[in-house]
Amino acid sequence: MWKNNLLIAWRTLKRDKLFAALNILGLAIGITACFLIYIYVQDELSFDAHHAKADRIHRVQAHYTFGDTQDDFGITPFPIVEALLKEYPDIEQGVSLYQLGQTTLTYQGKPYIAQDGYNADTSTFRVFDFTFTHGGPDALDEPDNIVIMQEMAVRMFGADDPIGKLVERNGRTLKVAGVIDGKADNTHIPMGVFMSRLGMPPQAKEQLGQSWGNNSCFNYLVLAPGVDAQAFQGKMDAFVTKYIIPQWGGDQFQGSIRFNLEPLREVHFNNDLIYDTPKKGNKAYVTLFAIVAVLILAIACINYINMSTADATRRAKEVALRKVSGAQRGQLVAQFIGGSVLIAVIGIAVALGLLWLALPAFNGITGKEIGMGYLLRGSFAGVVLLIVLAIGVLAGSYPAFFLSRFAPQLLLKEGVASGAGKGRVRKVLMGAQFAIALFMVVGTLAVFAQLHWLRSNDMGFRTENLLSITMPQPRGDDTLAWDALRPIKDELMRESFVIAGSYTQNLPGQNGGRWVLKVNTPEGRIDKPMPTMSADADFPALLGVELVAGRYFDP
Repeated sequence: MWKNNLLIAWRTLKRDKLFAALNILGLAIGITACFLIYIYVQDELSFDAHHAKADRIHRVQAHYTFGDTQDDFGITPFPIVEALLKEYPDIEQGVSLYQLGQTTLTYQGKPYIAQDGYNADTSTFRVFDFTFTHGGPDALDEPDNIVIMQEMAVRMFGADDPIGKLVERNGRTLKVAGVIDGKADNTHIPMGVFMSRLGMPPQAKEQLGQSWGNNSCFNYLVLAPGVDAQAFQGKMDAFVTKYIIPQWGGDQFQGSIRFNLEPLREVHFNNDLIYDTPKKGNKAYVTLFAIVAVLILAIACINYINMSTADATRRAKEVALRKVSGAQRGQLVAQFIGGSVLIAVIGIAVALGLLWLALPAFNGITGKEIGMGYLLRGSFAGVVLLIVLAIGVLAGSYPAFFLSRFAPQLLLKEGVASGAGKGRVRKVLMGAQFAIALFMVVGTLAVFAQLHWLRSNDMGFRTENLLSITMPQPRGDDTLAWDALRPIKDELMRESFVIAGSYTQNLPGQNGGRWVLKVNTPEGRIDKPMPTMSADADFPALLGVELVAGRYFDP
């Protein structure tokens, strides 16, 4: 029966090509939008979900309170993981990732840059399950070992086997012991170069090991099976009191410090921290986009229902003839729904073609790297089936049940048939469609207004005709390190197109340093955290920053 119904539906489509094309195109555009949103939502929700121990991994974040000032940090002191492992058997494993920033490796005299580098514990790849193309989780077990990304391995070694290749960083020889496919797994950790913590210079290791008051690492804990993170929080508070507070003056410390355990899969969506990983997600946006996808699909379905009922006058005569020929109501309903299912299937096929065309632009807007193969992941087949049922069954039901309930002689009357196009249900559907469209248009205009405000709002400093050049961080103490950059600045200033120049540790809006200033007042000592940025004397004038009081510092 279904084969016959689909055959009839196909003949109907061929007979009314324009009407069918409009229906299919409308559905295809709506379904394409749904597919794009589905891809975005699934990709966001998949962050850090691939780790086998994801439910037991927590990142340690720090909450500081100084009077009315509160700060939340994504980084915490270097030595806490080792101390926590010794202190509490509730912790199964721990990982410290010490950020190195942009890292340059040299191979055969040629430099290769990775945007992110880390000194990492040997347990890093036993805790985090990343996809290795060469090597494995034990890659950092030797002091001079290094793990790089597949993209960097191809740049450096071409098609050669990268394992065992020797590269240099700051005069130190390192051996490639592992290569990770940096695009295979969604992770909040910016992937780059991982060097074994065992190979850290003894002086640096000793200095960091005593830096209880300096936030410098992304620290992760794997709780033992059965350990409740909320219950363990009390032990974290005791740990802070024992190890951290003494570094801040002990009893004289006026603020409060708390180390919190953040579930791994929540890290990507936490936008409330400073000194954290970039490219964060937002659960509110994910939820909003999912709602928008449902609304778009609803508009597509309502539009199809309205067009189908508008065509009821012609289809009424067809239904009347089939009833006279002995067709039962169930057969007529199945025929209409079969036609709707066929249109839905064709619409999905067209939507997949539109999706293939739209993905490059989508990736450019979202910063993601998603191909058509992504559709084979997760529950995409279930989404397709849901759309077919929603359009085929739900959208096709109203015209099917409306027309099939009348006797043949009534269907031949124009008033009855046109009632499908003028009935109360159709008016309600048209009103709902208009309301949804109006809601989405107003929301879009509001977003554009906000973006315009952000682009046109005065930032308090000059933003035009400025060019930033990222340089390797100078090595040395205090001003001696920055003096190493002066010849480069002087050389650039000789160019006719350069009218001013400066060097700085960070750009405005980026996280710089943070000092706690201890100020003695008649009322007693005040601890005040202050954001800091290292720069030369020309930096304020370069940006055109107006001082509220005082003067610029001397060169």
